Amino acid sequence: MGYILSLIAGIFWGIAGIFVKYFNTQGLSALDNTQVKMIFGFISVAIYLLIFKREYLKIKLKDIWVFACSGILSIMLMCITYFKSMEFSVSIAAVLLYTAPIFVIIFSAVFFKEKITTKTVVAMIMAFVGCALVCGVVGGDTSMSLPGILIGVASGIAYSLYSIFGRLAINRGYGAWTITLYSFLFCIIGNAFLCDWSVIGQVMSQPINIGWGAAFGVATALIPYVFYSLSLERISGGVASIVCSIEPVVATIVGVFMFNENFDFFTASGIILTLGAVVLLSVKKKRA
Repeated sequence: MGYILSLIAGIFWGIAGIFVKYFNTQGLSALDNTQVKMIFGFISVAIYLLIFKREYLKIKLKDIWVFACSGILSIMLMCITYFKSMEFSVSIAAVLLYTAPIFVIIFSAVFFKEKITTKTVVAMIMAFVGCALVCGVVGGDTSMSLPGILIGVASGIAYSLYSIFGRLAINRGYGAWTITLYSFLFCIIGNAFLCDWSVIGQVMSQPINIGWGAAFGVATALIPYVFYSLSLERISGGVASIVCSIEPVVATIVGVFMFNENFDFFTASGIILTLGAVVLLSVKKKRA
């Protein structure tokens, strides 16, 4: 179930391009898109908890720092660095974002004493190379300067921190819904000083865009973050982050079928490698 949950999270993260492309045509920037996604994601989680699970709204004051770090140092910082690295190269930015499993595995070994197995390392390499092929870094003519590479790696580190702070929150007795709600809240607070509220207000004044925003928040924030947090309760952060490498595969498939983007031998090979990494992690040895 842990593998399935993280796989579903990666799939829903992978369809974000549909909403980002739509809102880009409406005049929203990358930071504005982040704010819209998080606001609607927060509202949907809050409504669900208020109706069905009010006990999950409670947190201890001494634990606020965990959610603040998860929301600001992970979600918000990841969006800023990821979107900034995309200014240098979209494809390489996507690959550098998926250096995250490397950092998750290292951090988990240091802070939570999780074992680094040969199978995990092989799967991590397969997923990373698969992402590089899918995004056109291998077999293409893309390149990136040193500042772009450093910013891209920073996005991977920020991405990995969600697994670390999520695990800390779980160890303190909090569930996936609580972690998601307050991580979103602190991301919204932090990003409030960076986004353009006048543009967001103008775009959201149209009823159809409210519908798009609600779908954006539910499909790419509520579902994937809740499912990913639930997966952390069942499997290690390193394994969960590798399984989520399905995200660029899904994004590529969406791009091919919805936006007529390129699909070649290298792309197909990358998809096979990434899916192979997920299968490798999910197969267990038979007991004697």
